[in-house]
Amino acid sequence: MARARFAQLLGVGLAVGLAVVLPGGASTRPAALAPCASIDNVLCAYVSVPLDYTHPKGRQLRLFVTARPKTGTPRGTILLLAGGPGEASTTVFDLTSDLWRSLFPGYTVAAYDNRGTGDSAPLSCRGVATARRCGAAIGPSRVFYGTRENVKDLDAVRRALGVDRIALFGLSYGTKQALAYALAYPHRVERLLLDSVVPVNGPQPLGLDSLRAIPAALRSICQAGGCSAFSRDPGADFTRLANMLEAHPLEARMPVYTTGWSTRMSHVHIDGRALLGLAISSDLNAGVAIELPAAVKAALEGRPRLLEHLAALVGQQSSADVNSAVLYATTCNDGPFPWGLETPIGRRPALLASAVAAAQTSLRGFGNWAAGGMAAECLAWPTGPAPALTGRLPDVPVLVLAGDRDVRTPLREGAAVAARFRHGRVLVAPGVGHMAVSSSTCVNKAVRRWVSGGLPPARCPRVPLTLGPLAPLPPSVAAATPIGGVGGLPGRTLAATIGALREAEASWLAVYPAGWVAGLVHGLLRGEDFDAFEYSAYSDVPGLAISGRLTFSTSKLATLVPGSERGIVSVGGNDAASGFLQVRNHRIFGMLGGRTVSARF
Repeated sequence: MARARFAQLLGVGLAVGLAVVLPGGASTRPAALAPCASIDNVLCAYVSVPLDYTHPKGRQLRLFVTARPKTGTPRGTILLLAGGPGEASTTVFDLTSDLWRSLFPGYTVAAYDNRGTGDSAPLSCRGVATARRCGAAIGPSRVFYGTRENVKDLDAVRRALGVDRIALFGLSYGTKQALAYALAYPHRVERLLLDSVVPVNGPQPLGLDSLRAIPAALRSICQAGGCSAFSRDPGADFTRLANMLEAHPLEARMPVYTTGWSTRMSHVHIDGRALLGLAISSDLNAGVAIELPAAVKAALEGRPRLLEHLAALVGQQSSADVNSAVLYATTCNDGPFPWGLETPIGRRPALLASAVAAAQTSLRGFGNWAAGGMAAECLAWPTGPAPALTGRLPDVPVLVLAGDRDVRTPLREGAAVAARFRHGRVLVAPGVGHMAVSSSTCVNKAVRRWVSGGLPPARCPRVPLTLGPLAPLPPSVAAATPIGGVGGLPGRTLAATIGALREAEASWLAVYPAGWVAGLVHGLLRGEDFDAFEYSAYSDVPGLAISGRLTFSTSKLATLVPGSERGIVSVGGNDAASGFLQVRNHRIFGMLGGRTVSARF
């Protein structure tokens, strides 16, 4: 997203109707939002709410609220709700970005951190790895961190913003929060924009919706025959490998870069659940999506190193943007689960096993091990789930944004939610995974049209991955199939070099913004900012080494432009034809082993 700042803030502030604590002091008297101390051209305040709404005069929490006043013809106020649960909305949504002014013209745009996240009295169970231990660490107050409380907090923020009706933009879990608010306060909702929808009483507790979505996501990655050279059915390959790995997991040590100038060895364990985790990661991480079909196929053929490499790259990713205590508390307080509020922990495993057995026909070829989802995570949470949220949804404009390779919040769930509204519409973004907003100019134009009262399209043009899906890497230079009309070692070296360069790009996308990537065999790729790669003896194929520099063009959406690589690399290695190759205008050409070579890149 763009980070451009406003030149001048229009308007004089927002009236606050609740007790507010200004960021710079401890006063609790009503006041206007004030300029933020550390965010240019944005207003800030703290809104006080009770920890327990049944005891409104008891312990209070302070919710951090930010707002950017409207420009142009006033239309109202829209509140941006982040996902997780556990993400801090004021961090996820940079209100200084031109994106929000562009998407919501005339709206005052606001965000606040849900209780327990960001600057809203952050919750913690640091160092705890299970829901049971996290619940014990939080203590009795854990029951006050569900969606029910978030809905009441949201209404407090609405009143603090001084508006009778509010538009809501929810992202992932934020869609569930927005829908729950619409059930509880239907007369306060002006419109709903829902991106990557979680149903109000979802997600599905056994994770069956995600299992169903994996084959469709892989088909989207491999569209137009992108994987036909090595797989007839990537979804079936994935299911077969997942079942194999659950029975016989992989164990490996892989080099990764974290900080410093050298690699460290990372232990990798890949069982069936870990492979499902890679599929889920692929809907947000383009690098994982590009590599996953080939990594699965190579592992099925007895060459798991690419899959192990991919798992190590994903293991480098930080989850620091999600508060794990809030994630556990909200997920486990909400449910739904195969057990009820008063069910003792000791009786829950049998109920879960019964639910899994009943769902066997819905597992789409996966073994029973694949069912469990959040129900398995919350099995030993100290309290049971709250009763289901009920109410009557308002008759307001609703637009659902959905990517066709979204695994964690599948398209079919969003379509079902949109169908519940008389004025509900779905915009499908082909080629997009989790989070469709800002994925293409078409999506952004459609949102603006809808906000302005127009009719958005039902479907946008496909958003291509930065690279096409990777083909399995050859086990050696000698095993590569010659390309470019040149036989022998030069043609094989050219094929191996293209595969390694493509894999390096995908790996860099997988770890961005970490910047450094270790080759599968040896060497280093070092990313410079976002548009240049430095290769130092980089190798994904034994006997091959690549050094040099490639640069890229970037789009207005801050992504690498496919096919924009330019630069020169040297090629060497004990088993390769040495020489130099130039990359330009979708071609790679030069001299290898004294012969002229050229191929599409």
